[in-house]
Amino acid sequence: MLPSSPNDGSVELDRALHIKTAPQPFAWQNGSQLLLLDVEATQWLVAELAFNADGCIYTEVRRAAYDSQREAIGALLSRALLYGDDALIDTVERLNSYMTEHYQVSLI
Repeated sequence: MLPSSPNDGSVELDRALHIKTAPQPFAWQNGSQLLLLDVEATQWLVAELAFNADGCIYTEVRRAAYDSQREAIGALLSRALLYGDDALIDTVERLNSYMTEHYQVSLI
């Protein structure tokens, strides 16, 4: 049997099959917006919920699954940007702390 070549995808597949999960998902609230980032099996999940003060409930606005950590982070930050520059900066700082602690990935 021939050894795997570096370009046959097995290394990337092996990495994807072993995504370490944090004890809890990333969750950050900007006003009425709640952003979530989590890992499920081999995918990164991003969800956005909106708080309805009248009913005192959260409603799911959108949810998406990404194969790439980078894509998931980009999607999450693009949703934060809807609430302005301050919300984006605050989310980046909190997400950076979370990713550094749990995944040894620095965003800034």
